Amino acid sequence: ELEKERTDLLEDVTANKRKMKELEDNLLYRLTSTQGSLVDDESLIIVLGNTKRTAEDVIQKLQISAETEIQINTAREEYRPVATRGSILYFLITEMSMVNVMYQTSLRQFLGIFDLSLARSTKSQITSNRIANIIQHMTFEVHKYAARGLYEEHKFLFTLLLTLKIDMQSNRVKHAEFLTLIKDHWLGKNILCLSYAGGASLDLKACPHKPAKWILDITWLNLVELSKLWQFSNILNQICCNEKQWKAWFDKEAPEEEVIPNAYDQNLDCFHRLLLIRSWCPDRTIAQVHRISTAYVLNLIAGDFLTNALPVILQARKYIMDSMGEKYAEGGILDLEKTWEESDPRTPLICFLSMGSDPTDSIIILGKRLKIETRYVSMGQGQEVHARKLLQQTMANGGWALLQNCHLGLDFMDELMDTVTETDAVHETFRLWITTEVHKHFPITLLQMSNKFTNEPPQGLKAGLKRTYGGGSHHGSHIHMHACVRTYTNTHIHPRFFRLTLKPQPYP
Repeated sequence: ELEKERTDLLEDVTANKRKMKELEDNLLYRLTSTQGSLVDDESLIIVLGNTKRTAEDVIQKLQISAETEIQINTAREEYRPVATRGSILYFLITEMSMVNVMYQTSLRQFLGIFDLSLARSTKSQITSNRIANIIQHMTFEVHKYAARGLYEEHKFLFTLLLTLKIDMQSNRVKHAEFLTLIKDHWLGKNILCLSYAGGASLDLKACPHKPAKWILDITWLNLVELSKLWQFSNILNQICCNEKQWKAWFDKEAPEEEVIPNAYDQNLDCFHRLLLIRSWCPDRTIAQVHRISTAYVLNLIAGDFLTNALPVILQARKYIMDSMGEKYAEGGILDLEKTWEESDPRTPLICFLSMGSDPTDSIIILGKRLKIETRYVSMGQGQEVHARKLLQQTMANGGWALLQNCHLGLDFMDELMDTVTETDAVHETFRLWITTEVHKHFPITLLQMSNKFTNEPPQGLKAGLKRTYGGGSHHGSHIHMHACVRTYTNTHIHPRFFRLTLKPQPYP
């Protein structure tokens, strides 16, 4: 609305200035073409009077326009934080394509979510509350939309980067602190695998002497870098003076849960605590979040995947919860019906495949419940003719077309895209479902025009229960949660404890 007012105002100002110029030109022409005395030319005097009155009117309108423009720009600036948050979200989403080439999102898709957030966020007469509502709603919706199309191994990375970028924009996290977090000074690279420059790696010989052999070289290098931040300016000296306390803390099974020596617990927020743990546990980086041994079975049973993770991951999750809220730290559950509802006949739905994550059965079941026929073709050599026929029939008569394993039919993808976008009449119930493995030659344009999702089992007991008993649709039979938990416990948890009790014990 503000932008429309500004555009209308600019048009009025331009028209008034043009009218002023025409009056000046007309008056100048009459003055130069009049023969004889100017005073005796009554028509000239009339034109001069009209010009004067019109000029005064135009000048008044321009003054009003200038004041209105100031008011509009002031109101627009109040909404600047919304635009800033939008730019953070959009550029992070586009950067994820460096993690996996299939993670492609167009500006048009993003603006669609942005506009929906403006429309659906809670209204308020107080501008500051309205802005906060828009930012909160937009951030969560964009996060949910983007995470739905990421593999499980990248969802935590995306959420952590989102949290860091937002905190950096608000100056809660300094740029130097961010570089300290992502830089692996032993390997000379950043651990988040994105395009952030962390500076040259440190040389151990050029650093202060390491006080004890039990401190790894990489740990000492990270601590030297950490000491450049004012919160940790004295940490090297503190470690040297209190080596036994630091070793006792480091040797704890879960040091991130223990009291940190030298009163750091009292002085550090969640993020700076993450920096400290990251420096002490360099072998437990973000990249290892999905290489955790199944030996952590007890913690896995106790709760969420990240709560059984290594110290850096656990503290990173705490930081996300502290900064963004618990809902960002929880794993998302795929709601296939909602994914379908967000699509339209010209927006394909693409599932990125992984081991054991074929969504075919789920799509067919959803179609049956919605009373929509699902027909499918598995792509491969010579299957293009069957795919064309399926598309023609479903686009004309309605229904869902599922093309499986499209990474085996890349030559057909451009034709497929043209068919969906250029066909004049498409039945309103038509949907195109696509499954594909990651392939560097998969058409980017097709990815950018599609709604993307993955169908991997979520990490952790909590998310697993949600997926099994509550994920997807809310329609159908209602299952009592108590019975669900009891079934899951008897099936999965009790056998794990039973196996633990069978562990051989030493003879006395």
